Amino acid sequence: MPRGAIATVIVGLIATLGVIALDIRGGSGSAVEIEWDTVEAVKTPEPVKLGSSGSLGLARTSIAAITPITSGQLLFRIAGIVRIDSGKGSLPTGARCDITSPAADSRIALTPGLRAAWPRPSLELQEQEVPEASVAMFKARGADALFLPIRDVFQRFTDSAAPTDVDWDGFEEQTQNWVWTLPEGSGDGAATLGYAVIFRTVEKPRATIRCSGSVGGDEKVVEVKAVQQEWPLETPATEEPGDPEDEAATVTE
Repeated sequence: MPRGAIATVIVGLIATLGVIALDIRGGSGSAVEIEWDTVEAVKTPEPVKLGSSGSLGLARTSIAAITPITSGQLLFRIAGIVRIDSGKGSLPTGARCDITSPAADSRIALTPGLRAAWPRPSLELQEQEVPEASVAMFKARGADALFLPIRDVFQRFTDSAAPTDVDWDGFEEQTQNWVWTLPEGSGDGAATLGYAVIFRTVEKPRATIRCSGSVGGDEKVVEVKAVQQEWPLETPATEEPGDPEDEAATVTE
């Protein structure tokens, strides 16, 4: 089995076992599946030219959120796809996206032991499956963890058959990044690369999306501001006590 596939399977097992542990510790109802209370499209610019005949662009970009618990905390997601086309030939191609939530209190939410960000690092991105739902450690709706939609944005992390790996470059509490490497180019046409990250905050959801692409020696950057338009969101009547990080492992990578 390819190393990337093995790594993906291991990560999936860790997440699944973490959720099972939640159920054992917290009893029934410690994990619940819900929908995002609001999903808004984020306007993105036209693709930019990259190299002699390639391009870089963003699409299907959205900001989604759940209503705050009465303490004011909420979760929100930034998700979308990067389209990078290396053009004719098979020049080494790369892409990078940094998603930053600038509010002082914002930080990336957690899954059991990992950041709530997808895709995970992988040597063979094609082998990594999009989960049925994204899980975030957050005390709400009578549960310790929430299962939230992710396949509403993309069904695959890449639609390209060209060799592709993805990595996370370091750790910052307020910024999630992905670095994609396509050593033989994007293949036949553009490669579509999906991403999603969940933040927790007490402020109006907002983030900066900064993506760069390179083909050969040419590099271009596209930047977008994502701001929740419907605000304030209605707050539930019942208080949800406690902090989800009291029972979640601290992420340091």
